Amino acid sequence: MWRNILGKLIYFISGWVPRQSHKAVFGCYRDLFTDNSKYLFLHYSGAPRVRAIWISGDDYLVERLNQEGHEAYHRGSWRGRWHALTAGVYCYSSYVGDINQWLCRGAFLVNLWHGSPLKEIEFDISNGPLADRYRRTHPGMRAWRYHQLYLKPDLMLAPSFRVADCFRSAFRLPEHRVRIGGYPRTDFADSPEMAANPPLPAFCNGRRRILYAPSWRDGANGNPYLEALDWPRLSDWLVENDSVLLLRLHPNEREMARDLAKYPFIVDISHREDIYDLLPDLALVITDYSSLYIDGLLFDVPVLFYRFDHAWYASDCRKAYAYSRDLPAAGRVVGDFETLLAELQRGYCFDRNQNRTGRAAQRNQFWQPGLPRAFEVIDRQLGW
Repeated sequence: MWRNILGKLIYFISGWVPRQSHKAVFGCYRDLFTDNSKYLFLHYSGAPRVRAIWISGDDYLVERLNQEGHEAYHRGSWRGRWHALTAGVYCYSSYVGDINQWLCRGAFLVNLWHGSPLKEIEFDISNGPLADRYRRTHPGMRAWRYHQLYLKPDLMLAPSFRVADCFRSAFRLPEHRVRIGGYPRTDFADSPEMAANPPLPAFCNGRRRILYAPSWRDGANGNPYLEALDWPRLSDWLVENDSVLLLRLHPNEREMARDLAKYPFIVDISHREDIYDLLPDLALVITDYSSLYIDGLLFDVPVLFYRFDHAWYASDCRKAYAYSRDLPAAGRVVGDFETLLAELQRGYCFDRNQNRTGRAAQRNQFWQPGLPRAFEVIDRQLGW
């Protein structure tokens, strides 16, 4: 309680400090260097008109970025705090606390949200362990307790009107604060930095690549994926069919992958900074409720939805937005491992002609044709 009171006081005072409109600070969730804020930072780093500074709590990342010729500081250092206090613009992929939630008053906040809203997010969350933070009752008390959740961004980017509607509702924003535009992570897809990601193990070369990327199960006990798949049998199938499974767990669950990636041809990429460079070469995406497959729609990657805990997820974790239940089918939905394995054995899920019409229809709903590039929208909005 006292920490929040002191933080609120510091936050209020920080609004009196003059800010530099062409200084921008960037950060990312869990002190990672990934997603939209990373690629926006790379775009502006070294640009003559903008001073781009990365803020992180990871000493190794700060040192690495500085060695690569960028400017970066630890969040708790005096320089990190000074730049957070004097920067005119904050750019982040989840919450302003990715940079500094107590020193941001008066800065222009750009929230480059890390996913497309299939399941309820923020103030639209109606059930599950996160719902209490966003209750409409006693908002003043909740704003004291969950400070950064109640700071409204000045700008969000949405690649379609469908996504824009969700963002306006979930973040309680007026229409003019959500602009239609691409995402830095997809606009930057052909950049040298994207190609510089660490290569996959050599045995992946020439083999069919399948990505398994389940959504975060907030509130789950233990490792839900241990029983969700028969990992030895799946591994045997991969070996026999010249395929590899790239395992990508949510950043909040990535340590769980250590129990799963000990079998042949199952590769843990949960700690990899990015996977966007891998999307064009995937033969299949297996997911459940994760919006990662929506990025794959840009490359027409086939999708298989494996929802092994659908009833629990909907009742105890997070409900889906109503519109998502009426989307054209982008791929088949299965609910148990035997059916999943049968789908892989049949091979229809790898056929790009299967559900192609549904994928195209979803792509047009989530990625509006003729999108302006993210950098153009931000430049115009900020006068850079």
